[in-house]
Amino acid sequence: MKAFFYLLQTNSKLAIFSTRFLYCIGFVALAMFIVSFGFIQPGQNVMQLLSLALGGTTGILMLTLGTLPILPFAISYATDWEQKVTSFWMIRSGVFQYALNKCLISAVSAFLVTSLGIALFIGIMSTWLPVLSIDDGIGAYHTFLVDGKLVLYFFFHITHFSLSSVIFAIIALWVSTMIPNKFVALATPVVLYFVAHRLTTTLDIPVYLKALTIVEGYYDAGSPFLSLSIKLATVMAITLLLSYLSIRNIKRRAQHD
Repeated sequence: MKAFFYLLQTNSKLAIFSTRFLYCIGFVALAMFIVSFGFIQPGQNVMQLLSLALGGTTGILMLTLGTLPILPFAISYATDWEQKVTSFWMIRSGVFQYALNKCLISAVSAFLVTSLGIALFIGIMSTWLPVLSIDDGIGAYHTFLVDGKLVLYFFFHITHFSLSSVIFAIIALWVSTMIPNKFVALATPVVLYFVAHRLTTTLDIPVYLKALTIVEGYYDAGSPFLSLSIKLATVMAITLLLSYLSIRNIKRRAQHD
């Protein structure tokens, strides 16, 4: 257990307490600003610009949700493999603890990059624009605006999108355990998402299980807490499955290394 927490601390320094992590947060905010800059006009508010940034250009959305959050740590297994240091860490912590650390820190760092990047964008834009009006709220969480709970509204809104980044990060890790190349791991999650999007669009399944809704959209379940709970449960199911497959793949590679 001591080895697990030592590795957790080490990985946290590499993933979260690093300049690369800060750069990724800044680039998320910058990408959102670039998309929304052309729409800034008198009477505009931050919520409208946020909706445009997260729901407008698909390429920028995939950059902020599916690429930048992966960079701090989700491709670290591929990097370890290419540098031939996996055995060094596994001997000191154990294969399972090493693999579990990769899953945990990949998910947490991706979530934080997106959430802090969006929060930074909101903070900067709100210095000279009004934050929002009641009419601009997303349906799933609009109740908070009606009740005047602005902080809760943004918390749920940011959490909703940040959970999407967790999916991309775990997919990147999973891919890297099969093809330990950081460039493949970085590019594949977005490609798989578009494939899943096309497949689930035509399937007769609940709306909240379609790839577009899971990653980019909202499902209004009748209350903010239930709506976010459905998103969280869906993300957790995908994350746990891919984490299990990732750990199993890392174990197999360790046995044949």
